[in-house]
Amino acid sequence: MLAPIFAGKGDVPMTERFTYGEWIRLVTGAPVLATAAASLDCTVDRSIDIGTHTVFFCAVQALHLGSACSGLVYHGRAYHRLPQQHA
Repeated sequence: MLAPIFAGKGDVPMTERFTYGEWIRLVTGAPVLATAAASLDCTVDRSIDIGTHTVFFCAVQALHLGSACSGLVYHGRAYHRLPQQHA
């Protein structure tokens, strides 16, 4: 899984993290994961510091939709798949 790599777990240096997974570039040139269920390519309009966090307000420039898949959540120090729902 890519999440632990990008969370800094393990011994993968920052400069090598994008060598894992398949990445494509959209309008802004930012890398997005090709196999993600959905990716938003945005430009930052404004940012506000709130306490120890920064909230970013962004304008969507492009959208990439992957194949339908079940959701994934992180809870209790583990990943869990959500059941796939059909409309």
